[in-house]
Amino acid sequence: MTIKDFIKQFSHNNEVVIENKDCYAMDLSSRPQKDGKPQLVVMDWEIEYTDIADCEIICISNVYRQPEIQQVITLRIDTDRKSYAYVPEKVKIDNCPLWLYNFVHNTNIEGCDAA
Repeated sequence: MTIKDFIKQFSHNNEVVIENKDCYAMDLSSRPQKDGKPQLVVMDWEIEYTDIADCEIICISNVYRQPEIQQVITLRIDTDRKSYAYVPEKVKIDNCPLWLYNFVHNTNIEGCDAA
């Protein structure tokens, strides 16, 4: 089962860490690092917009990593890569939150109040 299929069917709004097949915690390279540390924890639904969305899951676990990263769901996928990134072609104005669209496309579109 691919990551995006798993998330659509079983999960939504959970924090996840993605590991490659060698148990290396992959970082989201297109998001800025905080305090020199890579971005390891992401929301599961964000994976749909990345270049690893179609990777096969080979293991699902619950891992306590370190004090600053609480216990999260870990998805190990069938890849050797050490990082992944958002794919701009997958991030469209009508299929994702406005903040994600702005971030990926380096824009500053403001939302409006519908009321």
